[in-house]
Amino acid sequence: MNHHRANPCVLLLLSLCGLALCVPCFEMKGADDTAKHEENPFLISKADIKNPSRFVAELSSTNATPLSQYVWKQFSADGQKSLTNPNSTDEAKRAALVKELNGVLEGSLIYDKERFEDVKLSADTSTVVQHPQDEYIPRLNRMLLEDAYPRELEMNPRIPPSPPAVFQVARHGPDGDNRKNPVRSAQRSDDIFLDVYNFDHWLDELRAKGKLPNDHDIRNLILYVDHIPLAGVSPIYWYEWPPAYKTEQNNGKTAWVKDTITTVGFTLVRNERSKAAWAHLLSQPVLKRQVVVSLGFENGEEIDSYLKGDGKKDEEQFFLTVIPYRTVFGLAVILGALLAFLSLARNTHIIRDATAPRRPDGLRPYSLARAQMAFWFFLVIASYFFLWIVTGDMDTLNSSVLGLIGISAGTALGSAFIDSGKPLSAGTSANVPPIDVSKPRLEVVEEMKKLRSDTLKELEALQKARALIPVTGKQELENNERQQNEVRERLANYRWQNAYFAWPKWKGVMYDLLAENNLISFHRFQIFVWTLVLGIMFVVNVYNDLAMPQFSATLLGLLGISGGTYIGFKLPEPKPQ
Repeated sequence: MNHHRANPCVLLLLSLCGLALCVPCFEMKGADDTAKHEENPFLISKADIKNPSRFVAELSSTNATPLSQYVWKQFSADGQKSLTNPNSTDEAKRAALVKELNGVLEGSLIYDKERFEDVKLSADTSTVVQHPQDEYIPRLNRMLLEDAYPRELEMNPRIPPSPPAVFQVARHGPDGDNRKNPVRSAQRSDDIFLDVYNFDHWLDELRAKGKLPNDHDIRNLILYVDHIPLAGVSPIYWYEWPPAYKTEQNNGKTAWVKDTITTVGFTLVRNERSKAAWAHLLSQPVLKRQVVVSLGFENGEEIDSYLKGDGKKDEEQFFLTVIPYRTVFGLAVILGALLAFLSLARNTHIIRDATAPRRPDGLRPYSLARAQMAFWFFLVIASYFFLWIVTGDMDTLNSSVLGLIGISAGTALGSAFIDSGKPLSAGTSANVPPIDVSKPRLEVVEEMKKLRSDTLKELEALQKARALIPVTGKQELENNERQQNEVRERLANYRWQNAYFAWPKWKGVMYDLLAENNLISFHRFQIFVWTLVLGIMFVVNVYNDLAMPQFSATLLGLLGISGGTYIGFKLPEPKPQ
């Protein structure tokens, strides 16, 4: 047989390849241990073992405590052999302890009352061990071992759970509780959900303070908005999440905090019991209002909330939509009706006094009684629609509103009845100047100035002509005097007409409402002021209290007297016999 000597270069290359393959295997094993510990942070690492020899001696001693005996029995035979081998180094013992102890942690719960009789448990461990079914077993076993062997095990950093609080509020949509893209706004009748940290801990706190109500189930909760309890607004659904762990840094170490999360859903409903609270929340309405949302019991106990009334971060914000955008259509209808009415008021006799003398612009003046009736009509219908938008109530009219409408209607009817007995004014009037008043007002004013100038010249000519009439010409003097008086009267009318066309249009409208026979009258001024004052009170009350105002009978009587006075002054004076 021929033997071939191996080439040294080939042998060296094969050796390097083998080494390259072996090294990753060792590195991967170490990486697996690290990854396993990162995946379960409650497992023990080598750095957590303070003194492996002393730890092994305590566990394997013939006089070991019941707990140590139990733990030792959980170790595998190979592990026990490796740990008790006198030739084993501390590093080997540390590695064996990590493996065996982690097997104990991941096993069943090691707590037993007799087994831990001689172990002083920390406050945290004592609390958790009362409800072991709610706890992650490896974490609880780790806490128990740390309390039992404080000299041998490093304590895993412990941070108390988050304080009980509502940490997220969003609208419940068709796709359920959307936390990926939460909608942080809602309006009446919408469903919302609240995510709550450690709800049971909050109940324990209330129980310790003696403030926990007898009925303290989740179904007995109510919604709080801006710290105002909405009585009768109870949960429509709720559920609990599996315990959640989050990491926090504590003294350079990563600590794991356990929080329980409870989700509770509500409907933003306005019922009989919550009407007063909703009235306070919705008063002085705007389109949207940033609010604080939480939950609690009807005895006034409310859980804290991460939300803030002036929060800038998304998780601190939630908006209550007071006036929904979809109501723009309804508002447009009312606004359209108002604009149509104003157009009719300007171009027709819908609120004009058909029996009054024409104004200088040739139109009839506006009727105060009809204007008052139109004022209350639009104020009431706009307020009614506004209250329905904001509160959803359809029964908001009251006796005061009916009284106001009745008084204004009665005043208008009385005025119309009296006017119907008066002779209809002629188509033309001395109030209308002999020029084209349909032109722009600036042009009319210029023509009026020219007309006044011509009339002054006519008066001067008559005055000069009078000086030439002999004293014996009595008839001629009387005719001249009569002509001068007629010219002076026309000149006075032109002066008033010129002033009228120089006014802004609103001033002309005010003159129509307050003047009678070209004179401002107090009885008109009185009814106008009372109507304006009550109108302002009406609007402020609706906006602030979200309700139609309740005027006293005395106040309504005062408005009725003003209306009656207005009608009385319209009665024609009796002609002398």
